[in-house]
Amino acid sequence: MTTFKVVKVSTFKPFSLNLNGRLWKAGQPVIVGILNASKDSFYSGQSSVNEAMAQAESLINDGADWLDVGACSTRPGAEIPSIDEAWSRLNDLLPAMRKTFPSIPMSIDSFRPEIVRRAHEEGVDMINDISGGCDTMFQLAADRQMPYI
Repeated sequence: MTTFKVVKVSTFKPFSLNLNGRLWKAGQPVIVGILNASKDSFYSGQSSVNEAMAQAESLINDGADWLDVGACSTRPGAEIPSIDEAWSRLNDLLPAMRKTFPSIPMSIDSFRPEIVRRAHEEGVDMINDISGGCDTMFQLAADRQMPYI
């Protein structure tokens, strides 16, 4: 069973997003399932594609409306992997997730434009960038028409 943190929302305004050409509507607050492809995270990460896929399925079955996938811990003091190391954690996982869960919106949790570019090519819909962005990331989001969180 997945544990979700419930946050009281005083006001919610329905919204919609263009996700790679399909309109996704949120008429109520949504649950975002967090999937860590890093063992060095706030929450336990998955060490294999099979483990990550099982966790993704569990999150969806437990009510997640979209999945947020990351390969780099944002935990204070965490070591930042190289782009190649971070991508090695995602390159098999993302296509498997898109094939298995074609209608589930997916975001990539990354502050690196190169990771976002590759993830979008594997079917990821949105950018979740905790850094606040850079000009390269903003241009990538605009060029690819990816929602930016």
